Amino acid sequence: MRLSFAPVGDSQQACYQAYLDACPQVASDYSFVNLWSWAEVYGLEWAFSDNLVWIRQNRPEPVLWAPVGDWRQMDWKTLKEELYPDFKYFIRVPVVLANIWSTVFGEQMEANTDRDQWDYLYDARDLRELRGNRFHKKKNLVNQFKKKIGIFMWRWTRKWRIGPWRFRTTGAHGGFATRLLNWKLRIRPL
Repeated sequence: MRLSFAPVGDSQQACYQAYLDACPQVASDYSFVNLWSWAEVYGLEWAFSDNLVWIRQNRPEPVLWAPVGDWRQMDWKTLKEELYPDFKYFIRVPVVLANIWSTVFGEQMEANTDRDQWDYLYDARDLRELRGNRFHKKKNLVNQFKKKIGIFMWRWTRKWRIGPWRFRTTGAHGGFATRLLNWKLRIRPL
């Protein structure tokens, strides 16, 4: 299979969303907004095939993310033969796909958890209200922001990606979040 990669852009957003909707498990990294906003920093590109969208990160080194689509319908052994050795290392692999690949590839696959790639989930009400001791620091930061900057609206562009990312990761290490595992995978030849 020859994949033709192109930079992530908004012209194929609707098409990408259809593949994303078919995924059995979706990590937040795979949202279109996330891909689009980080595309320049990581050199993100995508390639659309019949059943999957392949995402390639070019910086700091070329590596594939887990494909997007209905993983349950794929013949992974055939795909591996077509893609290997060009694509043998994957990052940001949701646990559901890691389990599918583990069943298919067995000892050919080496999987390692990568804490930097975990999703953290918060209750929307908790984030909206920021009540209690566990949200005290976050509430202070929000209040400082309101006093210093005020509340305003702006058009979302790539230059704003750092602010929301920093806010998101500030709470990621608070110890009270639920995590979804993501894996780094390396697939070896037989």
